Amino acid sequence: MNGVLEWLGVASPIFLLILGRCVGMTFQAPVIGSRIVPGMIRMGLAFALAMVYFLTLSQAPTLPSTFLGFALLLVSEVLWGMTLGFLASIVHYAMQSAGDYVAQAVGLTMISTMNPMLRTNSTATGQLFYYLGLAVFVLAGGHLFMLGAFYQSFELIPLGGFAMTPALWGQVLNVTGALLLITMQIAMPAVVVMFLVDFALGVINRSAPSIQNILDMIQSVKPGVGLFVVSLMVPNVVTAAHGLSERMIRDVHAAIAAELRVQVAPSSSNR
Repeated sequence: MNGVLEWLGVASPIFLLILGRCVGMTFQAPVIGSRIVPGMIRMGLAFALAMVYFLTLSQAPTLPSTFLGFALLLVSEVLWGMTLGFLASIVHYAMQSAGDYVAQAVGLTMISTMNPMLRTNSTATGQLFYYLGLAVFVLAGGHLFMLGAFYQSFELIPLGGFAMTPALWGQVLNVTGALLLITMQIAMPAVVVMFLVDFALGVINRSAPSIQNILDMIQSVKPGVGLFVVSLMVPNVVTAAHGLSERMIRDVHAAIAAELRVQVAPSSSNR
C-alpha cells in the first residue's frame, strides 16, 4: 500500500485527470449520479473508478508544462465525463417527460410530488415511468455496459484528447431530438384516448345541453379512464425502457466515435 501511495504521489497530475473524467461521469450518470446519493459517496465512487484505471495505465500521456494548461486540460476531462453521463441519463429524463405529458392529457397534473432521484417536482405518472425505466435499466445490466463504455473512452479518447467539436454537438442534438420524438410516441396512446373521451363528452354536451352537471361528469370520467389507460400502458413502457436502455449504450459509443473521428482526421491529413 505504501508503494501505491508513493506511485500516486509521483503521478498525481495524471491521476487528477483520470479523476476529473470520473467525477464528471458520476455526477451526471443515472443511478450513481442521482441526487439521492450523497456527494461524498459519489466522490468516493469516482475515486475508486479512477484508481482502478490508474493502476492499469500502461503509458502516461504528455502533460502541459504550465499550470494554466493543466487546469484547462482538467476542465476538459470533467466536461467529457459530464457529456458521457448526460448522454446516459437523458433516456430517463425522456421517460419522466413522457409520464408528465400523459398526466397533462389525463388531468392529473395537480398530483405532483418531488422526485428524490432528481430533486425536481414531477407528476405521479412521470415518477412511475421514470422508476420503471430505471428498474429496467438496472435489471438489464445497463449500468455495467455504461461503465464498460466509459472505460473504453479512456482507450479511444486518451487523456487530453477531448474537444468540444461540432461533430460531438451534432451527436448530442441528434440524441436529444430523437428522444423527444420517442417521448411523444410513448405518451401518444394516452393522448389519443383522452382526445376521444373529450370528443365524446363534447358530443354529449352538444346533443343534450339540458343535462346538468356535465362539467362534473367530465372531471370524474377523465381521471378514471386515464388511470385505466396508464395501467394498460405499463407493459409497453417497460418494453420501451428496455429499448431505450440499449439505445443509451449506442449513443455513448456514437459520442466516443464522433470524438475519435475528429482525432483521426488531423493525423490522416498530416500523412
